[in-house]
Amino acid sequence: MKKIIKLALVATAFALSTNASAVMLSFDCITNNSMANCASGEAQASLEVTDAMNDQVLFKFTNTGPNASFISDIYFDNDAGTGVGTTLLSIASLQNSAGVLFDFPINGNGDLPGGNTVDFNTTGSGDSALEAQNEPGAANGINNNGEMLGILFNLQMGKDFSDVVSELASGALRVGIHIQGFSPDGSESFVNTPVPLPAAVWMLGAGLIGFVGFSRRRQSM
Repeated sequence: MKKIIKLALVATAFALSTNASAVMLSFDCITNNSMANCASGEAQASLEVTDAMNDQVLFKFTNTGPNASFISDIYFDNDAGTGVGTTLLSIASLQNSAGVLFDFPINGNGDLPGGNTVDFNTTGSGDSALEAQNEPGAANGINNNGEMLGILFNLQMGKDFSDVVSELASGALRVGIHIQGFSPDGSESFVNTPVPLPAAVWMLGAGLIGFVGFSRRRQSM
């Protein structure tokens, strides 16, 4: 029993350490023009947020799966309705795989299509909007063959990666994407699910700690 508990605690500590500088996020469909397209986008699109150090955070977008589609637009809503950016300051650079090419901002900061349903806008100082060049063609979007776009952000003074993760969890920082090119037709908009996966790791750790306490109580009885 002691050996099992020790191994479990070591595994939890390793999970916490390896997830301390990165979180994986999924997306929820907000437009629902097609249930099939929404399900496809939710299954294939993902976002990894990584601590890039030096007061910077990297947002890496991928689109991986069997269903044809491409991420054509990306939006950051980081003002929580105040009109003032809270963690994100400015885009430092774009890092893309072959075949992906984005510009920013869209018409001086566009809004996520259908985003009015969730009060999503990109008008604050920390907000940004990007668009694949030559849209609506799929040539430069993030296609479903595993293409990638990384967006490196400078952070506001005094902010760090933990602040970004906290705001992603609370919804004060939201990321929206517009996906087009679904087969045979259609497009949908998505907003990140506001619960980073490391929260599940913390819950696992808490559960193991409780299990250890319970086991000790049983042994002392």
